[in-house]
Amino acid sequence: MEKVKFKNSRNKILAGILYQSTSDKAIIMCHGYTSDKSMEGRTEALANKLTLSGFNCFAFDFSGCGESEDDSLSLTKEVEDLNSAVKFINSLGYKKIAFYGHSLGALICLMAYKPEIITMVLSAPLTDTIIDELKIAYPQELFNELREKGQITLEIKKVLRNSIVIDKMMIDDFQELNQKEILSKVKCPLLLIHGNAGSEEPQLLAKTQRGIKYLTSINKLEIVNSAGHNFENHIDTLTQLTVDWFQKYFQ
Repeated sequence: MEKVKFKNSRNKILAGILYQSTSDKAIIMCHGYTSDKSMEGRTEALANKLTLSGFNCFAFDFSGCGESEDDSLSLTKEVEDLNSAVKFINSLGYKKIAFYGHSLGALICLMAYKPEIITMVLSAPLTDTIIDELKIAYPQELFNELREKGQITLEIKKVLRNSIVIDKMMIDDFQELNQKEILSKVKCPLLLIHGNAGSEEPQLLAKTQRGIKYLTSINKLEIVNSAGHNFENHIDTLTQLTVDWFQKYFQ
């Protein structure tokens, strides 16, 4: 395991961790909304199993998250960050690339897809617009701040960061996602893993189920019974599904 830093296309310094194996294959791991590269311990659990299977893993913090340089968050910026991570990993000699993404990170993987991406595993993916969910998640004063300042500041309880700045563009983009456009362009084998418990995950699952018809590549939807959005108490199942998929489609 090696801590590294690299720059994105906006010259911001991003922090990452490279979990090394012995092959030329690398899985780039993308965290969820306002989270960080540790994904509350899930990254290490996944990476340890994947490296034993011969895959290098690279987890990084999007700009404005975790240990990366401060920035306001938007979908466009996070797609740019992932593209920069691909270039960085290529520069280290890893030429065969796959994606793993969780929640918002899964959406970023879909949006950043290019033909050279061999396969993806996406857990609790966001695949369609969220409008009512935003109104429930944020108090009205944050939306007032958004209108007045063009951004909102969220106070978070994280080890690496106390606050996250959300760009108005991200909120707008959440409400304008085109599921058909996003999913139909993906041509690599794709595994989508959802839980079916909690307040958030059943809604995301329903969105994914509606969008499956737009996928033209090899794809599979796995539903982990009783798992919530972060797969608490189901990490072993999530890990095994992920390892099995990469062993089959990333060889």
